[in-house]
Amino acid sequence: MIEEDLLSLAERGAAAQAALIGLTGAERRAALHAMADALEAARDAILAANAEDLAAASGRGRPAVRLARMELGEARLAGLVRSVRAVADGPDPLGRRESRWVRPNGLAIERVRVPLGTVGVCAETRPRLLPVAAAACVKCADAMVFVSDDEARATQEALFAALRAGAAAAGVPEDALQMRCEADPRPAARALVALEGRIDLALLRGSDAFVRDLVEHASVPVYKHFAGPCHVYVDRDRENPDVPGRPFPTDLTMALGVILDARLFEPWECYAATVALVHRDIAPRLLPLLAAAAAKRGLELRADERAAKFLSGARAASPEDFRRTPADLSLAVGVVDGMAEAVARINRDGAHLSDAIVTGSPDAARDFQRRVDSTTVYANASTCFTDGAEFGMAADLGISTDKAGPRGAIGPEAFTGLKYVATGDGQTRGGA
Repeated sequence: MIEEDLLSLAERGAAAQAALIGLTGAERRAALHAMADALEAARDAILAANAEDLAAASGRGRPAVRLARMELGEARLAGLVRSVRAVADGPDPLGRRESRWVRPNGLAIERVRVPLGTVGVCAETRPRLLPVAAAACVKCADAMVFVSDDEARATQEALFAALRAGAAAAGVPEDALQMRCEADPRPAARALVALEGRIDLALLRGSDAFVRDLVEHASVPVYKHFAGPCHVYVDRDRENPDVPGRPFPTDLTMALGVILDARLFEPWECYAATVALVHRDIAPRLLPLLAAAAAKRGLELRADERAAKFLSGARAASPEDFRRTPADLSLAVGVVDGMAEAVARINRDGAHLSDAIVTGSPDAARDFQRRVDSTTVYANASTCFTDGAEFGMAADLGISTDKAGPRGAIGPEAFTGLKYVATGDGQTRGGA
């Protein structure tokens, strides 16, 4: 039975985690560097396995988005090795005092960071997640149970063998890192997220249908985000309230660069902006430039009725183009009457994940950042920086759009918890 198998993995992980807690911060750092060394030593085997997986998936007619998430290559594998080393050399969160206070009776209370226990990771075709999740768990003295589909089985098995061997050579119990690949990962993932009391947290990474299905079955806390569009809004030229006659113009070159990078840098990632909203006063100047640049880059534009006037050759956009994440390389373009309309549409239709404004006005930028209800709101920058590594967290584990707990880009610290440590000198509450 799948449920019994997952329970066994979780129980073995919990037993190993009890031993993992006994390792010092220096020992866990050494283990992480040993894991990175093992990945480097297995480079040829990992890349060969990845090429095998890619060829098989391509032969099955898998879409470009899936192939992009599967592909490693030398540069990406080297990046994963750097991420594991960055986690190793980052600050040790365990035992860190977050706050301390002393009560009138002399009782000293501290909030300190501690391991969570056993972390479940449920993923669809994301082999690059495996090394960073394993590294974060070892860093935080957590056990990991990784469940995924088998689309990238050969890649993941090669990665996992190297990670586990490197960790074990440095004193990490083997069962602290567990993995299971299934043709249909949902039954195993459902079983994992239902193991209340055995799994302490689940990280969900996959399609919107996959994540929503697991949320319905989960009885443990989860980190997750749902699908939906991210946006770039291009504001109008604005007056300078402090220096009349010297306005804050919108930089059209900047706007074009931000839109194109936000859509094309990693077009299948959740932080890619798939909707551009342009103020009506800027549209006549910016949109023809966007049409020319998009044609050169193979980006299909889908325009609403107002935007179509300035976008020759664009397809007519449907309402759904502004509400969903496209499966192709397209960008929905709309014209709005002002920031209030743009903000309302972003908050209503967006993923609440990563949105941006391009404006010359500092006041307009602050107003947009205050009013947009997303995990990360940019002014004059691409949406594609919403990534734990880019934010200086050593590694990118994913993004949470929940408002309670970690919100936004998740780094290794998200795999820790807090507890109170109280120290007294004989205080009693009942006076006995």
